[in-house]
Amino acid sequence: MIQNKRIKHFLIRIIITLVIVVPILYFTVKQQETIYINELKHTENEFLESETEIVEAIIIYNIDYAIMLSRMASNQLGESISEDKIQTLENIFYQYFDDQGDYDQLRFIDSTGMERIRINSTPTGKRIIGKEELQYKGDRYYFTVGIMNTDKVFISRADLNVEHSEIKIPFKPMIRITFPVANNQSEKIGLIVINLKYDNIFSYSQQPDNEDKTSIYVLNSEGYWLQGPSEDVEWGFMFESKKDCRFSLEYPDAWEI
Repeated sequence: MIQNKRIKHFLIRIIITLVIVVPILYFTVKQQETIYINELKHTENEFLESETEIVEAIIIYNIDYAIMLSRMASNQLGESISEDKIQTLENIFYQYFDDQGDYDQLRFIDSTGMERIRINSTPTGKRIIGKEELQYKGDRYYFTVGIMNTDKVFISRADLNVEHSEIKIPFKPMIRITFPVANNQSEKIGLIVINLKYDNIFSYSQQPDNEDKTSIYVLNSEGYWLQGPSEDVEWGFMFESKKDCRFSLEYPDAWEI
């Protein structure tokens, strides 16, 4: 009998202790979880702000670069385009093209959509593309939008490079900056197009061993992966077979946030 009372008292003490301790432990754990989440959000926001500042600085620099090249082209071409003027302008552009930087291509496209000058960055240095290799780009969105702007810069979406109407393999993600070229009668005669290497612009987020050990994904405004958990889901908007490879479809609740 006495033994049973002792057991009962012991159990009552345990229950009372649990009733007091468990809520305290739960509150402590939730508090620590909240602190961790807030610290993580702060770290992520700092990274995003830093990355945004870097990208903005690169874009602003290249906007000025495009405007400068447009003015050079206007001064050189004068009233109309001729092969001699194009040759001279090509040589000038070649001197200004930095193949060690963020550039993949520098082009002058005339008002019909035909490339007249093109300088490529290659593993062995910058290269002037011969007349026989120049392409028609009048059906590309960055041309149709860019040529319609008057004294306005157009910055394209990030997408994959297309040559001769086919996506270039291996993939070469690009961002393009365009600025119209006018003659001395203020008539638009062409377009400056600068191709920037996407991987260079977002170089930090491409490094898997960043100090935060964080997986970094990049999405466009439509919810498509530009940098995702695997290459199979990236750049879905460029391929009919991958139209449904979207973060916004896979994680709709997170996308709404």
